[in-house]
Amino acid sequence: MEAVGFMAVLAKALAERGIPANVVGGWWHDHLFVPVGREEEAVACLERVARDARDARDADGDGKKKGVSERRVTEGYGISKSG
Repeated sequence: MEAVGFMAVLAKALAERGIPANVVGGWWHDHLFVPVGREEEAVACLERVARDARDARDADGDGKKKGVSERRVTEGYGISKSG
């Protein structure tokens, strides 16, 4: 599972902006619930995370499209992986 920790990255980015979120994990996909009235702010925050991930991927040098560097993205949001 390459996406382990992905929701933690999103939740931390939202928390840094003071946006509370409830995360509900499903079998095929997950959901983030944010307070009514904060949707646009939350989407802008998540778009920034996506942009940072693309920038990290594209900064790997050789111009080839690669998978997101999980370490680089999670470290950018202060999340470390153990084990």
